Amino acid sequence: MEEVLYILAKSVEIYLAAVMLAMMVRAIFPLLADTEGNVIYGLACILSEPFILPFRYIFAKFNIGQDSPLDLAFLVTYLFLMAARTLLPAI
Repeated sequence: MEEVLYILAKSVEIYLAAVMLAMMVRAIFPLLADTEGNVIYGLACILSEPFILPFRYIFAKFNIGQDSPLDLAFLVTYLFLMAARTLLPAI
């Protein structure tokens, strides 16, 4: 049973690492190249948006960060995923 939980935890950790990498690509890529029609940027958006969207909805509902130049939902999502990835081995 422990082996199954270990494999599951490692699989989730790898998936979270991939999502965090996609978020970093999504944040940095527009600074370096044109994003219009770019496959890598599109894939990063498709992979990361399901995680960002709930935070965007909550922030919009409570009118948090609407006037901020920073995308707070993106930042909070990244911090949440980092915390989840850090706490995963403890579970």
